[in-house]
Amino acid sequence: MKRESEGLAKDSLGNVVLFGGTSGACPDNKCSDTWIWNGTAQTWTRCDDGPGGPCETHPSGRGAPAMDFHVSRGVVILFGGKDPNNVVDDTWFWDGTAWSDHTPNFQDPSARTGARFAYDASNASLLLFGGCTSGCGPLETQVATVVHETYTLDGGDYMLWNNAAPPARCCVGMAFFAGTTNKILLFGGNNDTQTFGDLWQWNFSTKKWACLQGCPNK
Repeated sequence: MKRESEGLAKDSLGNVVLFGGTSGACPDNKCSDTWIWNGTAQTWTRCDDGPGGPCETHPSGRGAPAMDFHVSRGVVILFGGKDPNNVVDDTWFWDGTAWSDHTPNFQDPSARTGARFAYDASNASLLLFGGCTSGCGPLETQVATVVHETYTLDGGDYMLWNNAAPPARCCVGMAFFAGTTNKILLFGGNNDTQTFGDLWQWNFSTKKWACLQGCPNK
């Protein structure tokens, strides 16, 4: 099960679900298998994707999708990534036992890989940032055009916020921080020429990013 750039998230049943990734052991280096980690039993179990199995329907093999649990919807949401030939722009839900394709229900962001989700618990919304239009990660041959778009996804459709953002990049670290002031923090990432070390905070009220450390031009 060795791989990189897989999707990983806690699901509605309290397990951890792993999907896909990039590995020489998978067809065309892109995996399409689903694994469930049971923290009580301390075991991985592959979801049966054969005919009639609960994972017979599943996303195509891919690396570097955005994937996180949407608490208010009660599902893990997977978006984008790169299949053997192209970046993709589909949206899938994992309900704890099976996948379903919800792409027709959304005006999805443009195709990208290496974008990141983080769940904004204070506003019941997923935040999506960045990505690139070709390969992303050490097993890919190149990083092409990177983007700096920020989307939110609450109970409706994706919404694009065209406000000040970190410089375009993919493969960032991004997480929700719950405290006296709830916040989403973003760190690092890379484009085709550099790796970043800056830290940014998402403002839930203004829908803008603010740089906290390592700020560009400072």
